[in-house]
Amino acid sequence: MPDISTNLEDYTCWIKGKRLPSLIDLTLPKLSSVKVEFKGAGHLGSTNYNAKGRFESMTVGLNFQTFREECAQLLSQDGGSLDCRAGIQHKKGGGSGLYVVPEQILIEWLPQEFDLGKWTVGEKQEVPVQLEVTALQVIWNKKKIIHIDKERYICIINGVDEVADTRAAIGLS
Repeated sequence: MPDISTNLEDYTCWIKGKRLPSLIDLTLPKLSSVKVEFKGAGHLGSTNYNAKGRFESMTVGLNFQTFREECAQLLSQDGGSLDCRAGIQHKKGGGSGLYVVPEQILIEWLPQEFDLGKWTVGEKQEVPVQLEVTALQVIWNKKKIIHIDKERYICIINGVDEVADTRAAIGLS
C-alpha cells in the first residue's frame, strides 16, 4: 500500500535571503499549456495540441494579512526570486507512522499587481500581490521534477528536456 500525503504541515517564503512574514497565504501558479488548434481536410473536427514546452502566463499570489515593509520589495520593477519551502506530512501506507517530505518551489518573477488593501478597524488588512512568473522550479523530496524558464528556453519535466530538439533546431544548443 503506498504512502498517503495527508496535509501541508507548514511553509516559509524567502526573498533575497530574508524570510517573509509568516502571516501570508500563497497561491501557486497554474500551469496551462499553450494550445494550437489543428483542423483541416481529412480530419474529423478539430484537435487542440500542446505547443511543446510552452505555457500560458503564470502568476503567483501572495496575500499578506497586513501591509509590511517587506511587501514593498515585491514592487521592484527588476523583479526577483521567491524561495518557498514546505513540509508535506505523509502517513506510511499499510502501517502507522507519520513523516514529513520537503517541497521547495523556486520562482523568478516580475511585479504584476499590488493592492494596498483596505482598512477596517479590528480586521485584517488583506494586501494581495500578484507576480508574473518567468521561471519555476519544483523540487520534491530533494528531486527537481519541474523546471520551466521562459527566458532561458528551458522546459524539463521529470528529467526529460521537452524542448531540447527545438533548441537544437533553432541553434540555441
